[in-house]
Amino acid sequence: MTPSVVAWAIRESGYSISALALMLGLRDEVIVSWTEGARPDLSDFRRFAAAVQRPMAAFLLPKPPSATAPAVKFRHSKATPARELNPEERRRIREATRLQEVTSWIAREVGAAAPDVASFTTKDDPEQVGRVIRDRTGISVGTQLSWSSGANAVRAWREAVESCGVTVLMVPMGEESCRGFSMWDDRAPLIAVNTAWLPEARVFTLFHEFAHLVTRTNSVCAEDAPRRASDSDATERWCERVAASVIIPSESLNAVVAELSSGSPRWRADLSAAGRVANQFHVSRRAAALRLIEGHYATWSLFNSFPDHVDQPRKGGGGLGRTREELRRQRYGNRTMTMFREALRRDVMGPADVVDYLGVTPDALTSVPSVVAGGGDE
Repeated sequence: MTPSVVAWAIRESGYSISALALMLGLRDEVIVSWTEGARPDLSDFRRFAAAVQRPMAAFLLPKPPSATAPAVKFRHSKATPARELNPEERRRIREATRLQEVTSWIAREVGAAAPDVASFTTKDDPEQVGRVIRDRTGISVGTQLSWSSGANAVRAWREAVESCGVTVLMVPMGEESCRGFSMWDDRAPLIAVNTAWLPEARVFTLFHEFAHLVTRTNSVCAEDAPRRASDSDATERWCERVAASVIIPSESLNAVVAELSSGSPRWRADLSAAGRVANQFHVSRRAAALRLIEGHYATWSLFNSFPDHVDQPRKGGGGLGRTREELRRQRYGNRTMTMFREALRRDVMGPADVVDYLGVTPDALTSVPSVVAGGGDE
């Protein structure tokens, strides 16, 4: 192994020397020695490469790769201690960057329509921005209220966002990682949502990250919302308000509140009311609380009354196992799959490229509904 490449891989992984040594069952000094020219045995070499998520061939390069990680801003509330991206977040951002680069190239090669993502700044009215985003999804309130579950809701919202030309990834990152991240590209804007949370919470994250995209910025978002408005990063608070206005339009909220309050002007929402709003719109209870606070139907004490684990799914459970193709489709979404299928059809990619990037055979792409608008055959 090239010592400088070893040091680079450790640094980019986000792991400390001690953490890697513990994972591999080795002494710190052994790993330090690899950065100074010592050679590991083949077994340790393989385990090290897997731990830092790099192909073994990378360590035979004469020097570290020149490519740099995307400039993604880590956003968190003022009440949350600043931290570096953890190894899982770094890994997923690297994977998303690689996928974004190739889908952007495919979009150019096949003449795909430009993304339909409006441009705003955080100085714009979040209510108005939310209405524009909602209109572009094409989903009516009646349709939203007719969904039978949060799983159906996140599936429909994801497809609607993909139809705007945005790649939406559903990625397992764990409860210790960010809720999601977003990366802008003129041809292939991308959102990644952490699947560690309930489907209803993912809906809020999806549109929180969409709000970042309309400002043409790259962001990693640590939490769904702080416990107090005053603790918010100004940009994050704006994105929270945009997301809430997309998934619970003010007119619809007012109609629901009128029913819950029987028209009383002194009515204030409690946990039960927030739960009913959440259930009707198929959103998280925290998102419902934020909207009620925004409408002056509640105070931040309502939001603070929710336990920290309110958006976490129950542990355990069963269900039928899914095939590798189904799991990949769930992770990458219809837009990614149809982009690669179009690349195959236009002969700008080969079957081996599909396997390399997506981990599935081209046959797995045949049943995916198309969501890519192209410029026609050349």
